[in-house]
Amino acid sequence: MLADPEWASTVHAYLVWWMRHPDKGSTFEARTSALRELPDDQIVPSLHHLGYDGLLYLCEGDIAGHIFFQKRDGELSAFSAAVTKFFRGGRRWATFSLDYVAYASALPGVRRASVGTGRNMVARLLVKLIRGHAEELGWRANDDGWIEFDGAGKE
Repeated sequence: MLADPEWASTVHAYLVWWMRHPDKGSTFEARTSALRELPDDQIVPSLHHLGYDGLLYLCEGDIAGHIFFQKRDGELSAFSAAVTKFFRGGRRWATFSLDYVAYASALPGVRRASVGTGRNMVARLLVKLIRGHAEELGWRANDDGWIEFDGAGKE
């Protein structure tokens, strides 16, 4: 989307805003504090270089929300998820979250994905949703928020 002239400026502004407004006290805030000193045009490439990535969800010509994650050592770890104000309500959070897990499961070399620590309601509900289908998918949904994938054929 950053390469698409129709979306590039909107997406870039969205990403930079979220980068400059991390949750106070979060691991992401601590690990990326030096990056917030960079000019806007250097933030996204710097995040990408450190393994940060994300999925943006579009609806009605606008960004409806996101899931941001970091890829390291065969793991995807989600650290930010949001549904924008205009699109709140309903079950978009579940659709976005399940899409993220499906995306992670299809990536070569990714063995597991985190949907949170398991301490918050969203992570617990997502683990419960996935657990109902995990066996047929070859996944394991753990109470700590990690979803483990069957590694067969993924390398």
